[in-house]
Amino acid sequence: MNRIRIAATMTAVLSLGTMVPAGAQGSASLRGQVYYCDTHQPLAAAAVSVISTDGTTSVHLRTDANGRFVRVGLPAGTYRVETSPQAGRWVYSARRLARLESDDVLDVGLGVTPLTDVRSGMTLVTPKRCEPYLVPLAVPTTDRYIVH
Repeated sequence: MNRIRIAATMTAVLSLGTMVPAGAQGSASLRGQVYYCDTHQPLAAAAVSVISTDGTTSVHLRTDANGRFVRVGLPAGTYRVETSPQAGRWVYSARRLARLESDDVLDVGLGVTPLTDVRSGMTLVTPKRCEPYLVPLAVPTTDRYIVH
């Protein structure tokens, strides 16, 4: 009789330890590359902001020598992924919207185009549109991509 109670108690305790609270689903990963639209060359040391549209998550990253960035452990949601690096006399800009589902691995290509001339302070009224381009990342994936 005592063995049955002990076994039932142990089963209940062990099953409580594996319960997942509501809303605590798996986390997603966002990775990508910042590159110049006209040459497709990567942009190293560019600051990238990843901000959830509901304002609950804000992450600031820097690209590596190949223009790549990675953030693991983001909660599911919709994010603005943006960068505005300065190179030479131009401030460049790129922005994408990314929807992350639980356990997603999402690749984002941020192709930057000139936006503001630092010398004159003039902003281009109609910056040229960037064609989608994504250099293969170090870890291949078959998951979906957002490139434009």
